[in-house]
Amino acid sequence: MANSKRKLPTKSSASTAQEKPHTTRQIPNPDAVPAQGSPLGNLFKECLGYETSNFSSLTNFTAWLQRPVDGAALGVFRLLFGAAMLVDIAEERGGGQLDVRFGEPQHCHFPLFPGMRALAYPLMGCVYLCMWLGAWGIMLGYRFRCSCLAFIVPYWYILLLDKPTWNNHSYLFGLVGTLLLFTQADSYCSLESWLNPARSRCRTVPYWNYFLIKFQFFVLYMYAGLKKISAEWLSGYAMSSLSQHWVFAPFRQMLDPELIDLLIVHWFTAFFDVSIAFFMTIEKTRLLVTPFMLSFHLMNSRLFVIGMFPWVCLAEVPLFYGFDWPRRIRGRTKTSPVVEPAPTPSKPSLLARLRTCLILGYCVLQLFLPYSHFITKGYNNWTNGLYGYSWDMMVHSYDTLQTSIQIVDNDNQQEQQQPEQEPVPAKPLKSCLHVREYKIGDLVLYAERYRKTQVRWKRGRVLERITSISYKLEIEGKEVAAHVSYIKKYTGRKVRFGNKEYLEIDYEQVAEEERRAASYSIWNMV
Repeated sequence: MANSKRKLPTKSSASTAQEKPHTTRQIPNPDAVPAQGSPLGNLFKECLGYETSNFSSLTNFTAWLQRPVDGAALGVFRLLFGAAMLVDIAEERGGGQLDVRFGEPQHCHFPLFPGMRALAYPLMGCVYLCMWLGAWGIMLGYRFRCSCLAFIVPYWYILLLDKPTWNNHSYLFGLVGTLLLFTQADSYCSLESWLNPARSRCRTVPYWNYFLIKFQFFVLYMYAGLKKISAEWLSGYAMSSLSQHWVFAPFRQMLDPELIDLLIVHWFTAFFDVSIAFFMTIEKTRLLVTPFMLSFHLMNSRLFVIGMFPWVCLAEVPLFYGFDWPRRIRGRTKTSPVVEPAPTPSKPSLLARLRTCLILGYCVLQLFLPYSHFITKGYNNWTNGLYGYSWDMMVHSYDTLQTSIQIVDNDNQQEQQQPEQEPVPAKPLKSCLHVREYKIGDLVLYAERYRKTQVRWKRGRVLERITSISYKLEIEGKEVAAHVSYIKKYTGRKVRFGNKEYLEIDYEQVAEEERRAASYSIWNMV
């Protein structure tokens, strides 16, 4: 009896010990996330695939940016971007016309900063060589950080050296090259991973590597669409007669050319730019809008002379799909050895938080710059400020017909006419253009602009020289101040065309000036 009494407590304690874990699991966890969230949160997750809690605090957002993802898709984008820049250096950066842009002492440069100067012709060749080797390094993924620096430093120097050549896509290429410098885009499909097999085993990168690139293109599309929401664009006057191009031949079977210009060229492109980034981000609509995305950029590559811009945008499209899609295509997802990343700490480090603040600061800057022209005041007939970072197209067309000025007396509320003043001829600014000089008394032909894109030649005589690039002419008994670009040498010869005779222009001079005009624009000089 005594032994049985002594065993009872032991058995009871054992059964109690077995039941405690069971009862503990039934206790509800107050920190557990409810199975069903708010309708807005569920919609956000359904569309984008992310929890709203990732953006509820700086800590959660930092952890979301730092999460490891496969770097294969980023590596393919790096390769395609580097290949596009090799072509861009020869074409739009002027590498194929290096002797014309920097070999001729008469060529003009209009830098952003007054202290910037172009180097000597042989040294500029070295600058282009450095940029070219950097593009090769980016494409091949060799010495990636050094290659990015070798590319972007000469690129920004050449871009800032000629302000009149600025455009949206040149600015975009510089930004993308700068962003790639801080990423690990050489973790896949690169010489570095091939030469260092141990490095290729770790194929994950922080998600913010993708976030920065995708955000930059998101701003490109979104702001290009917002700038098109204007009366001039939506009325169909910004781009006329574009429907006559062969790329719109299928549409001409169903619509009139005027409707193609209005509905497709203006309305559809405005809606496309505003919405395409959202549709590509949403998983359920991504596959549906991808054909429109590809067609849009392929058509642009045929419609406009915009260099490698459509092809870089096409190279960015796969970034919206899975991070490991190149590995899935190669069929190596299951067979490739993977080195698991270190477990992410529950609380991001101070360095990670600082990196997140810098990323947010960059995003805010990119959102602000396109509407910052009230600070960088300027005008060059394309945008309200320095063209390049505004994501604006050449949609404005101005033609001043008449200027009326009235003087209003605020005390008496009476309008007064402006007092007549003697007209003062405008003196064009001096430049470094090498122009043909004319002597007083020379007979010339003056190109009088009477339509937006047409001129008519009138015979005149040089009275005096106003500046280095302008003269005062006598034309039909009137004195006219003319820029040298509107003055041609009068030969006195005539040519017969049809049943009429026309004055012959010195076409050798015209050809010479047109050759120089390929490297500068008089409209961007002032």
